[in-house]
Amino acid sequence: MRRRWLLLLALLPSLAFASTFVVGAACSICADKDVVACDRCAGKGTLKDSCRRCRGSRQIGCPICRASGNWVCNACGGGGVIKWKGGDTDPCKACGKKGSLRCSACQGAKRVGCPSCAKTGTKELTCQACLGVGVFPCPNAAAKTPCTVCKGKRKLTCARCGGAGAFASACRACADTKTKACRACTLSGASPCGSCYGSGKMRFAYEDGSKAGTKTCDDCKGSGVLKCEICKNGTVPCNDTPEKTDCPGCDGGKQDCPYCAQ
Repeated sequence: MRRRWLLLLALLPSLAFASTFVVGAACSICADKDVVACDRCAGKGTLKDSCRRCRGSRQIGCPICRASGNWVCNACGGGGVIKWKGGDTDPCKACGKKGSLRCSACQGAKRVGCPSCAKTGTKELTCQACLGVGVFPCPNAAAKTPCTVCKGKRKLTCARCGGAGAFASACRACADTKTKACRACTLSGASPCGSCYGSGKMRFAYEDGSKAGTKTCDDCKGSGVLKCEICKNGTVPCNDTPEKTDCPGCDGGKQDCPYCAQ
């Protein structure tokens, strides 16, 4: 009996220490951080997903030539020849008798890099599970104030619009590529000569209308085209403002925190 009491007295300090350790132990869920990382996004608040615009292909149809790869020559109207009064024709030198010009934006490939995903094929989307915060409040800290997620601000960045407060549609003129076709030269960087209409020749006639002959055009030196004075490579900067629609899920890019006490 006496030995049992002596053994119990010897164990009392150890039991007291163990009791103190358990009471002061860190939270097994959040390790006293008061928040728990979102499992879906691994605490990042965003998820990588295929770009909805290019569907992961990294390219979209060229918005400049409307994915055709070329433009109809505005000198001959696509016929490949310049028609004169009286029925005579001359080969169109502006397009080389082809009737069309290769699009300088896509180089005839019909597709360009997707501007929405910067040609990566993927986009960072806001995690809808944690509303882009990346964490959830720990159940053991749910009663704490201020809120452990919004830090007492009661507002979070909107998960739907990413804080922009509105959704901008793709620019109809340039599809967000920031450039659009130069209508003066039809994407070639050179305009049809206004003196010979792209034929490279000047035609002369007598007062009675009979033919007097032809000569090489002095203005374009027979090339049929002149350097475009408006653009450099067939495109001009697009300054159009895309249409915007207000985000229905927030007010100015901020939404109420769903975790803190209201």
